Amino acid sequence: MFNDSHHFSISGGTFSNIQVDTTVDKSAKNLRILQQATAPGASHDSAERYPPPKCHPKTREAILNTILVLWLYGPAGAGKSAIAQTAAEICRDKKWLAASFFFSRSSKDRNTEHHLVATLAYQLAIAIPEAKDVILKVVEEDPSIFFKSVEVQAKELLLSPISKAYHGADPKKWPKLVIIDGLDECTGHEMQCRILRIIYEVLSKDFPFCVLVCSRPEPVIRDEFLASELGEITQKLALDDSYQARADIFVFLSSGFDKIHDKHQRLGTMTHVSKPWPPIHTIDALVFKSSGHFIYAATVLKFVDNPRAHVSQ
Repeated sequence: MFNDSHHFSISGGTFSNIQVDTTVDKSAKNLRILQQATAPGASHDSAERYPPPKCHPKTREAILNTILVLWLYGPAGAGKSAIAQTAAEICRDKKWLAASFFFSRSSKDRNTEHHLVATLAYQLAIAIPEAKDVILKVVEEDPSIFFKSVEVQAKELLLSPISKAYHGADPKKWPKLVIIDGLDECTGHEMQCRILRIIYEVLSKDFPFCVLVCSRPEPVIRDEFLASELGEITQKLALDDSYQARADIFVFLSSGFDKIHDKHQRLGTMTHVSKPWPPIHTIDALVFKSSGHFIYAATVLKFVDNPRAHVSQ
């Protein structure tokens, strides 16, 4: 209590020696600082994205079964985010999901790179105990890290901590997948390219994860994947009919119409309509008109299920 004290005396009095473990408090404080720099709505299970788009059961299995390290691309409405969400949930349940970030053009926290690295670092700190202290030490020693370039943030908050933890742990037990969805919704073509270059840099070092990137095939993104070193380590998958889009949309529509029919049977608005409804040839026609786009099928179901619509017709 009185370290190195001597040549004094004390008469009477009551003394209490109270020791406080500041390590836990400091770790919690640094974790809060890191959390405040994240975009909470960017993770796969955020309330902001609820209900998230997901693959209908029994659809997109051909793609979900091949996800390793890849760029999944396709036009708007093709189902990219649904696949990313479903992959995230499957990998979460199997303890394979390390981190995720879902860009969104309509969200101020998710339409730029500002919160990308902090969000990924926070999730990695939670998912990988060996990396947590190293990541939080960076935050403690330099709280201004979140105001530095995205390249510096990636090096200090992702690559360096993971590399240090990697050599002192068993990475085989770590989660394996990082998901970045909607890259084309990040503001600025140059920033989109910088993010892809960062992905290459970390993957070429001690960063033992697979990265799934989903986006539209915008020219700058396509060129970065096709003409740079990143393209050499990336599998590219076009979200088109080669992955059974029409068969999947048929399943999606059939299931959706069944649910609408059952619902309106209970409500008494379709008691005179028997299954199959609508006829198979009608669903086939809708599948043809969808041209492989799930958004068309989803819009049809939403319109038909509208309380103001005459569903029996």
